Amino acid sequence: MGVLAEENLRGCRFNLVDAQIHPDAVHRNGAQMIPCARRLFNGLQLASTPTLMEPIFMCEISAPFNVLGGVYHTLSQRRGEIIE
Repeated sequence: MGVLAEENLRGCRFNLVDAQIHPDAVHRNGAQMIPCARRLFNGLQLASTPTLMEPIFMCEISAPFNVLGGVYHTLSQRRGEIIE
């Protein structure tokens, strides 16, 4: 999901080709570089024009005949499609 859903990014790889780091060693530790890298990677995700996809689930609903109206009403509120 990444930056759009404010979730951790998994299964993604970034190749750093060139990096200019501070010459002073005190500015090259993880506490200085990790927040900067996180902002960079979030900006790269936004620059790539990401989109959120809505998941689609297929399920079988079994219900008594007297509650079918409520089932159809709930499905229509949730943009459900009835196949059979």
